[in-house]
Amino acid sequence: GAKLGNLPVLINTRSARQAPNVAAPEEVWLFPRAEPHVFLSYRRAQADVVDRVRLHLLNDYGYKVFMDVSPECGLEGGRKFQPQLEEHLARAQVFVPVFTPMPSGEDEERAKLSYLACVKDSVAQNRVDWCYRELQLAMRDSEQGSKLIIPLYRNVNIGEELRDLPADIAKLAEFQCIQLVDTFFKESVRRVHNGIQACLREMQAREG
Repeated sequence: GAKLGNLPVLINTRSARQAPNVAAPEEVWLFPRAEPHVFLSYRRAQADVVDRVRLHLLNDYGYKVFMDVSPECGLEGGRKFQPQLEEHLARAQVFVPVFTPMPSGEDEERAKLSYLACVKDSVAQNRVDWCYRELQLAMRDSEQGSKLIIPLYRNVNIGEELRDLPADIAKLAEFQCIQLVDTFFKESVRRVHNGIQACLREMQAREG
């Protein structure tokens, strides 16, 4: 997991009664100070699945979630997209990459590759891959103790996917990944919420 020493703790609290889809008024949640709280890294061809994750995190738990195509918290028109992506990623204290199977794009090459296979192929072909850039930046921040990484995966052999990664993101293989199971989708996303809360509560305890 991430080193947590420098992770800014929020501590904006929110009662569960404020989240419309959860009936647990006695539960109090912690939130990172900066927004967006969560940054979703994904392949555009898998946007429908990832948007379900976003909506659960937003509607069930109240997190501000960055997803580039999101109407609530996404990229703004008329501005260059790379600086926007990096700005939102720098602010988000929680990074959730969603490792999915093929297709990862509409072009012939990426249509045959998974999320992480695209990363490996981009390195081999010396080609720009924005998801790889997001992983690089998130891993750097994690090593510095300023970001929590909670990987999700769906319909892939995660052990195989995490094998032979580029050196600068190879430590992803050390992180506990959460499987997105279609029949228990909501429960899978709740595990992300639980991981965020556990991290923030640990930090709150350390700061007294």
